[in-house]
Amino acid sequence: MEIFPSILAVWDATRGDRDAVALAACMAEQAGAVALHVDVMDGHFVPATTFGAEMATHLRACGVQGGLDVHLMVKDVLPALQPFLAPEAGLGDGWGRVVFHARGAEKATVREALRMLDAAGIVGGLALDTDDEIVDIANYLDSGLVKQVLVMTVKAGAGGQMFQPAQLGKVTALKAAYPDVVVGVDGGVNPGNICRVREAGADFAVAGSAIFGGGLHTISARLAELHQVGESISR
Repeated sequence: MEIFPSILAVWDATRGDRDAVALAACMAEQAGAVALHVDVMDGHFVPATTFGAEMATHLRACGVQGGLDVHLMVKDVLPALQPFLAPEAGLGDGWGRVVFHARGAEKATVREALRMLDAAGIVGGLALDTDDEIVDIANYLDSGLVKQVLVMTVKAGAGGQMFQPAQLGKVTALKAAYPDVVVGVDGGVNPGNICRVREAGADFAVAGSAIFGGGLHTISARLAELHQVGESISR
């Protein structure tokens, strides 16, 4: 199971310092992270506001070379998505993934966004918030357009919330019904619960405060601890 450090934790801790975010991101990548998680919030779909594709461009300009796993929490998917398709965002050719929420969007919009991602060589998928169910996105899963599902184990829109273990049932059910779909978990993941995430069948877990919460000098050790604990369960 891979672990994707979430730069939202650094963004919040530094009050939006892009250079501090980029430095922490580079250090996480040097510590072995194969991808970084990028939370995009528009202040409408969720109350908070973060950043857009300019953050992906900034990360690339500062030397981040690995994958970017983007989670769009936005009211208008297509306008928010478009800038991530640009070459300077560095998500094409298998280097990026983008998931968004189907709730509240027209079915045609959801399908168009997924097709746009596929055409750009970006893994496209959907996010399941804590009050969403698999049946809500089953039609898109059955169509084959969804390559990844992000299962939220906290309510989408803010970091630092308590992990909701009941949400892991969605992970197990998704992997049983759609074994070729990549399933990730996001929200409150830490050394105390990462074993449960892996046991549920997740392909990756997103962690923010658990990696970046101790400052730059602890990033490598904290990421290593998550990997070690997560791998400690019997296969």
